[in-house]
Amino acid sequence: MSSHYPPEFIKQKSIDLRLPEEKIQMLCEAFELFDFSSDGSIGSEELYLVYNALGRNISKEEVAEIIKNIEDEKKQKLEEEGKFDETKDEEEGEGELDIEEFLTLMSHEIHEEIERKEKDELQEAFERFGVDTKGGPKGITKKQIVETMERYGEKLSEAQADLLFDMMKNPKYKENHSDEISFKEFLAFFICNPGDEK
Repeated sequence: MSSHYPPEFIKQKSIDLRLPEEKIQMLCEAFELFDFSSDGSIGSEELYLVYNALGRNISKEEVAEIIKNIEDEKKQKLEEEGKFDETKDEEEGEGELDIEEFLTLMSHEIHEEIERKEKDELQEAFERFGVDTKGGPKGITKKQIVETMERYGEKLSEAQADLLFDMMKNPKYKENHSDEISFKEFLAFFICNPGDEK
């Protein structure tokens, strides 16, 4: 099956949503496959089937809540811009997503999953330095950096160890004035945006 959406649309969405064109193409195909009425929109029942087809374990109630939140955000934005038309909103129907909303939702889900996996991998890496992020010492010392790198066949000079340690120390986290790298700082060094991870 191939999507009926033009290549220009696929390419632009790939740029806008920071996903490969092949992924956007696949999502468009999924949207068309589950758009049973062929009216350019899918409701909560269809979205529930999409989530299941993509291997996401989610309840119908959660799907309905997701659509409601999207509609509420869209309505609020239009109201703030003075563009909300209640008559048109009723004509479009409630509880349905068009292709633009669907792609935005799916891209958000994909990026969240990527970030979760990255954080899990980085937590494992953090713990390889001999630190337990769930208890015990809360940070990586310069000595642990040197010892861990040596275990993997990389011998750091004192100057290299100092540079790496200083690069990891993040002034954003002022609560950590110790001679250790916290997990927040470790995440920030590799991901640049660790959020509010504790």
